[in-house]
Amino acid sequence: MPQLDALTFLSQLTWLLIFFMVLYFRVVLVYLPPLAGVLKLRKKTKEQDLSDINLVGEYRRQEAAGYEAALKGCMSQVQGCFQQSLEASSAGVTKVFGEVNRTVLQRANALYLAALLSLGLTQVIGGRLVVKGLASK
Repeated sequence: MPQLDALTFLSQLTWLLIFFMVLYFRVVLVYLPPLAGVLKLRKKTKEQDLSDINLVGEYRRQEAAGYEAALKGCMSQVQGCFQQSLEASSAGVTKVFGEVNRTVLQRANALYLAALLSLGLTQVIGGRLVVKGLASK
């Protein structure tokens, strides 16, 4: 085999070692330092991005808690307003009913009693008996 010729084997081995030593030192001294710098920069950027994500997540949690607190405060204010309006309307309705009872219904009761007196007691009792008889049929 010509590759294993004893006369040229030593020179081939020498050139092979020289070529690989040059290639090794060129890779180690020229190509690897910038590549290591890029890897360090990527690692640093990744860590910074993760810390930013955590910071944003914490900020969002705080914002959500603040929103929930504000929402609860608003709901309690709305309930208070509803309660006040309910009490005010209840007082107004009570006042109106009292006014109606004193004026309109009092006159209606007086007219009803006057009509009963004009009919007489016997007609009222007889009318009740007729109404009961019709209801039982």
